[in-house]
Amino acid sequence: MGEDGTVDLGTTDYSDAGYWKRFNPPSLPEGLNVSDSNSMAIGGLVVRNDVRGEVESFIQNATVTAGSVAVTAVEDATIKAIVDAEVSSSGGSAFGEGKSLAVNGVIATNLVLSSADARIKQGSVTTTTGDVTVTAENTSWIDAKNLSSVASGQNGVSVTLAFNTIGWEAQNILFQAIDTLIGDTQPARVSALIEDTSLAVAGAVTVSATSEARIHATVSNETESKAVTLSGGDSMAVGAVLASNLVKMAVDAKISAGSVTASGAGVSVSAVDDASIVANSKMSAISATISDGGLNLVYKAFYDTLGLDYTDRSGTRAVQIGDIVRLDDVDYTTNDEPDSLTGGNRVQLAFDIGGGAAGDEYEYVGAADIEGPVDLDGEDYTDTTRWKKLTGAAGGVYIALGAWSSVDLANEDFSDTARWTEMITIDPTVLIPGLSLNLTNSDSSAFGGLVVRNDVRGSVTATVVNASVQAAEDVVVLADESASIRAQDDSTVTSSGGSMFGKGKSMAVNAHIATNLVLSGADAHISGSTTSAGGSVEVVATNTATIDAIIASTTEANGHSIGVTLAFNSVGFDSQNVLFNAVDALIGTSLGDENPVKTVAFIENSQVTAAAGIRVEAIAAAHVHAVITSANATYSVTPAGGSDTISIGAVIALNRIATQTDARIGDDSLGGLTRALAGDIVVTAADNSWIASDVRSSSVAVGAGAEDSSGLSIGFASARN
Repeated sequence: MGEDGTVDLGTTDYSDAGYWKRFNPPSLPEGLNVSDSNSMAIGGLVVRNDVRGEVESFIQNATVTAGSVAVTAVEDATIKAIVDAEVSSSGGSAFGEGKSLAVNGVIATNLVLSSADARIKQGSVTTTTGDVTVTAENTSWIDAKNLSSVASGQNGVSVTLAFNTIGWEAQNILFQAIDTLIGDTQPARVSALIEDTSLAVAGAVTVSATSEARIHATVSNETESKAVTLSGGDSMAVGAVLASNLVKMAVDAKISAGSVTASGAGVSVSAVDDASIVANSKMSAISATISDGGLNLVYKAFYDTLGLDYTDRSGTRAVQIGDIVRLDDVDYTTNDEPDSLTGGNRVQLAFDIGGGAAGDEYEYVGAADIEGPVDLDGEDYTDTTRWKKLTGAAGGVYIALGAWSSVDLANEDFSDTARWTEMITIDPTVLIPGLSLNLTNSDSSAFGGLVVRNDVRGSVTATVVNASVQAAEDVVVLADESASIRAQDDSTVTSSGGSMFGKGKSMAVNAHIATNLVLSGADAHISGSTTSAGGSVEVVATNTATIDAIIASTTEANGHSIGVTLAFNSVGFDSQNVLFNAVDALIGTSLGDENPVKTVAFIENSQVTAAAGIRVEAIAAAHVHAVITSANATYSVTPAGGSDTISIGAVIALNRIATQTDARIGDDSLGGLTRALAGDIVVTAADNSWIASDVRSSSVAVGAGAEDSSGLSIGFASARN
């Protein structure tokens, strides 16, 4: 089906539908056993990755003279883990007898505990030409993918427990599961300190504590149970995900007691923390029972007779009216990390990433192949030098509406409805939502649960306390905190079953709980100290706390569907259990304690003199952007009987922010004095906090049949901001 050219028939991949079409498919349908044909597949994975590190660097109780002095502690802790578990079972008979069961369980735990400590303490340090630097750096990363897939011809169950923590003490699986719902904490620390020491420095003095803690977590749990029989089939799908991603950091930079003189430059005390979670979670439980006496095989045979004229790999061709063109399949999803990526490889986005939306499909068009493993969820899909967005659906079939002498099928726009139309199915059960042509009861049930907790906590302090500091240039005390969560949760539960006579059951139940919490603080101050600067004095605290959450839930059935979504996004409130969160959302109570995002900058009880200006600034920003959607639908059309449908959908959402921002200069009875000899004294406190919330809930029930039919729809949505 590809372009004309030379092909090595001994090594080519005949399964590539973009280049090959099977000739003379089997005339007899496959997979219809005549005997019971029981089958069972059970899989399980338990994985634990634990990285712990402590780094310490110090000068203590010593007298040091040198050209320059550097005390450095650097900690780098990284976990990159991929868990990929697939279980499938194919069995049972064409008459609904026999059993087919597939069960999969995955437990994955990734833990990082780390600290970095650099200090000069209780001594004397003199430099003759250079600087004194005390630096502590801590980088902690977890990049975890937990992928689980179950496929069964009757009953399928898939359970995933995924726990990723930075700065939380290790626990057993039971306690971790409880913490996902409730939770407790123990931080990792970064400290840079000069304490009770006399420093005479020819250059600059720098005290710096820096932390970067990131979790990038992907969880995908897919369960599909599909029973296809001539009569008497049933199916059930169960999917459950319990996931938590937790980060806790404490960063401290301090000059305490003693005296510091930087005769050639400035003095800087800085504490910087960047803590973030990117969490993508998807759960699907799909159950379908088809017992239509073989009618679905007739549809398949019809499509097999149509054949294909070309694929979009066929190059430039003359196209006639009615010619059929198939688009090549997707090779990977963004959950995959292939060993290499070559031109023409196609990727489907599993989530909104890289500038594209979930479900979008792209083809790699880069000039050179990429050797792996290739991080597909880290690609920029808006880069047109590397990626081309498909104009049609990969694997889709399109019919030409005109005749053209030369068409470059690789670059054709199949979304142009003046030139192409997508081939639609002739299966009436697809064309008419809820239509059942099953001859027997054909029970189908699907149950899904997705519980995700994301928790980021960070604090930074940069201080000069009870010390004497003199600098030829600027004195800067900086505390900079950034704590963020970006979460995408998607749960889908569908059930397709029942019969054309109104018998049989089809039920779908979907429970989705998403909790995102950020607690952070930034404190920069000079207290009880004497400070003199040849330049300016700056005491600055900045604090940014953000949550960006997209939470989607879909529940569909042919009989009864129940979908419940609980979504809680909090900045500046202590964690609490799901019940208390729900009560707070529904009736406006405040069972949870405020623990505001604090941003504090001040000078107090100190004598501060600057040759230029003095600036004390506290800047805070707290944002919650939440998009929460719940779609619940029940459709049942029974040509030879009645149908009763019930659809229940409920959404409870709580978004809240608490902040406290303070900037001040306080001179009190202890003799505080602040002077800017040739500049301004500026004290600023600013807070930019907002919530943008979009909550949507729909519930639809349709019952239609030859006999009495009914549909009951109940929808409820409560959102508190």
